[in-house]
Amino acid sequence: PAVIYTTIKELGFGDFTICINNRKILNGLFKELEQEENSVEIMRIIDKIEKIGVIKSKNQADDADLVMLVIDGSKGVLNEDEKLFDFVKNKKCAAVINKSDKKININEKEIEMLKNISNNNLYYVSALNNTGFEELFNGIRDMFFNGSIDINSESFIGNERDKSCVFKAIESLKNASFAIENNVPEDLISIDLFDCLEYLGQITGDSVSDDVIDKIFTEFCLGK
Repeated sequence: PAVIYTTIKELGFGDFTICINNRKILNGLFKELEQEENSVEIMRIIDKIEKIGVIKSKNQADDADLVMLVIDGSKGVLNEDEKLFDFVKNKKCAAVINKSDKKININEKEIEMLKNISNNNLYYVSALNNTGFEELFNGIRDMFFNGSIDINSESFIGNERDKSCVFKAIESLKNASFAIENNVPEDLISIDLFDCLEYLGQITGDSVSDDVIDKIFTEFCLGK
């Protein structure tokens, strides 16, 4: 989780949630709740729930532009990891070996497998010592910006012109918000809102329709 958190945070994404599934956490809860004698039955119920979570995770990975496969280098490649190899081999993938500060218990054959499924996007990091992340971040950025990953162009700002339009649209909204707070006449507020729509339209290729303009003029009584 530390690797995933650091990576997503440094890449500048907004709020996100990381789900942790670890039996040690559950065992600690059982002990704290004095339910250790019922742990087997509780775990049987949880295992059924986990299967639902795995299915949902795989469905989300199917729709993801990039899948990040994180392996605990100190433990080596486990059976659970090998199952994931088959799942991600046909997807855009970045393979990450964590705990590089310890002895890596991954053999050459497994290293080659990781390189193959990730198209040589293999990185070594240490979440404990905070090392290796710069190479990982740069590698992921390169995958996006050199065209290795096909992303939804409707949600991606890819050039300076579009970025400028976004900043101008945000500034127009700020001006409109300031005007509203200071009881500026509605016809003047609508000008900032119209500007915002125009800037966004320059990105999407959609111009503000005459109907929208008429609605703004009508509802805000422009010119009165």
